[in-house]
Amino acid sequence: MDKIGKYKVVPFKRQLQAEVTAMSKHMLYMTGLIELDITDAREFFRCYKEKHGESLSFTAWIVRCVAAAVNENLEVHTFRKRNKLYIFEDVDVSISVEKTIDGKPFPTLYNIRKANEKDVMEIHKEIREVQRPKKKEDISSDISARQLNLMLKLPKFVRKLIFFDRVMRNPIHHKKLNSTVQITTIGMFGKGMSGWGLNLGHHPLNIVTGGISFKPRFIDGELVNREILNMTLRIDHVVTDGAPSVRFIRRLGELVEGAFELEKYCK
Repeated sequence: MDKIGKYKVVPFKRQLQAEVTAMSKHMLYMTGLIELDITDAREFFRCYKEKHGESLSFTAWIVRCVAAAVNENLEVHTFRKRNKLYIFEDVDVSISVEKTIDGKPFPTLYNIRKANEKDVMEIHKEIREVQRPKKKEDISSDISARQLNLMLKLPKFVRKLIFFDRVMRNPIHHKKLNSTVQITTIGMFGKGMSGWGLNLGHHPLNIVTGGISFKPRFIDGELVNREILNMTLRIDHVVTDGAPSVRFIRRLGELVEGAFELEKYCK
């Protein structure tokens, strides 16, 4: 009797991701799980699609809301290096974008620079442009496949010395390469499912948007079904105290539940 069965062996192509993920063991995060009422926002998204025949990027809007909230609470995307804090005025946001390369889906990282200075439509167009089919396989907007292959040919201790110790732990280089805020969207892969996502991360601020589901809420004394977005926030507690973290979360909630900037796209 065959106790193994059929199987195949393929190259492991996420070595760099594994090493980057291992960096998270040095981070001391505060983690918050919140629920945001996006019923009004979703109405504007539906209205936009009816008027224009295409969908407005939900991720672009979330990026805009997060960037606006960070812009008012810069502590939450601050880096620490030894006894110094690096407080950046530009809010750069790293997101995962699924491109089509040679007819196949290919997940890549993309850094939206100065997201705090862009409106929803600018970010939407930027994301759509990145999603266009391309032959060039970039693992991020700042690292090409060729650079990645060269890096993986180096011994692990050399990668650690050059890439992690000198680049990823340097606030200036980290921002250039990988932004100050990371947003991971997993809700699109589990529509109708309610739940939160937790990532490890190595940014000062990590956000995961989970599923969207209908839940009852009291509105003006009446119990009604509302569309609720689950969101996880992880903030570097070594750098940011609880009070500024709460102010940031409160402001982000106000922007999301208030359908920030969406009304003008449905006139």
